[in-house]
Amino acid sequence: LLGVGGMAEVWYAENEIGMKAAVKIMSDALARNEQMRDRFLNEAKVMVKLDHPNIRKVYGYGNIDGRPCIIMEYLDGDDLKAKLKRGQRFTEAQLEQWWNQLVDALNYTHRQGIVHRDLKPSNIFVDGRGDVKLLDFGIAKVVDTTSGTMTGSTLGTRIYMSPEQVKDPKRVDHKSDVYSLAVSFVHLLTGKAPYDSTTSSDYEIQVSIVTKPLDLTALPDAWRNFLLPYLAKEPEQRPELRPFELVEDEEAPQAPDEEESTVVTGTQPE
Repeated sequence: LLGVGGMAEVWYAENEIGMKAAVKIMSDALARNEQMRDRFLNEAKVMVKLDHPNIRKVYGYGNIDGRPCIIMEYLDGDDLKAKLKRGQRFTEAQLEQWWNQLVDALNYTHRQGIVHRDLKPSNIFVDGRGDVKLLDFGIAKVVDTTSGTMTGSTLGTRIYMSPEQVKDPKRVDHKSDVYSLAVSFVHLLTGKAPYDSTTSSDYEIQVSIVTKPLDLTALPDAWRNFLLPYLAKEPEQRPELRPFELVEDEEAPQAPDEEESTVVTGTQPE
């Protein structure tokens, strides 16, 4: 047994020739819920189509004792939420590498018409080589290429949600992932969650996401100016994702008017 979550258990497994795998088995209680079974199957159907070095591979789908299971690539390492919880801080080189790998992975999924919708540190896994793998497409939305409509549930993790995901989750597109990735990196850079659910109500957090610029004053100058446009409240104002190193020697991108108040000057603490 590798771990137990609210929806499933994850087990280490090997086949007859010693190939390693992780088997995600739906909890017994949820396995009796048809809607949750559909969500679980949706994750497998989405991920089995994806072939990218920074996205966890899915090998198959089946049942164990009447419970749905997903057979996945075995990963040796830890997710970024666990690392943050232990108080780990990350180097500039690590953050640049992870950003660029995730940008490549997300641009790939978005070209496939897939929106992740639940980007957060716990869904970003660092393997033994120090590379990241994007996990958990259980609530991903998939564009129907004939109708343009999208399928998927309306779940997500509130403190990393985009404003449009808070207001109308059925209408989100790939720009929601752009926002959530930027919020996740604010957390990685500062070591502090973007909102505190222990001191703020769900309603207060939702209002802040929709109406208030995220406080970026603790970020290094380069990252603050780089991430700021991706945090625009209106999705159409967010640029397309691009690697961090491409703007290191360029003039900092202009922020949308609504966010300009969060840019500050002066020396930042190390």
